[in-house]
Amino acid sequence: MFIRTMLPLVLKANESILQDRGRLLALRARLNGGKPISTDDQAWLQEISHRYGLDQLDFDVLLKRVDVIPPSLALAQAAEESGWGTSRFALEGNNLFGIWTWDVDQGSVPVNRPGNANHLVRVYPDVQTSVRAYLHNINVGFAYVDFRELRAAMRARGKPLDALELAG
Repeated sequence: MFIRTMLPLVLKANESILQDRGRLLALRARLNGGKPISTDDQAWLQEISHRYGLDQLDFDVLLKRVDVIPPSLALAQAAEESGWGTSRFALEGNNLFGIWTWDVDQGSVPVNRPGNANHLVRVYPDVQTSVRAYLHNINVGFAYVDFRELRAAMRARGKPLDALELAG
């Protein structure tokens, strides 16, 4: 039941990322071909660069960030982090990935949080938002730089994304 519920959510979030990636690739090809792009496309490039943590447009870096996460990897992490959807944070906060926050308006205090810690576990309005946040975290978080480099190398070699290799 967990996989049947989560898989469509992961696939939907990945599809949105793939659409953005396709648009990025098309715009880069257009610019590399010396063709102009619209002001709407220019604004979108600025917005997506900002959304993925870049101060300025850099197609190479952006394409390492705007990419999918293998569904099996996302499902495995959700199962592990949430006890197959049974954890308090999954049930009360729609957080299946154990994502933290320091914003008191967006989080819930973990029961066993050490006294000197100030992190909270993020609360989401729905599970789809949690899935999108997880994928975004993987795609921009400093802890996942090696993951993104390995994924980009797989792409460059024309290999399919190997969840087991990426999990390492």
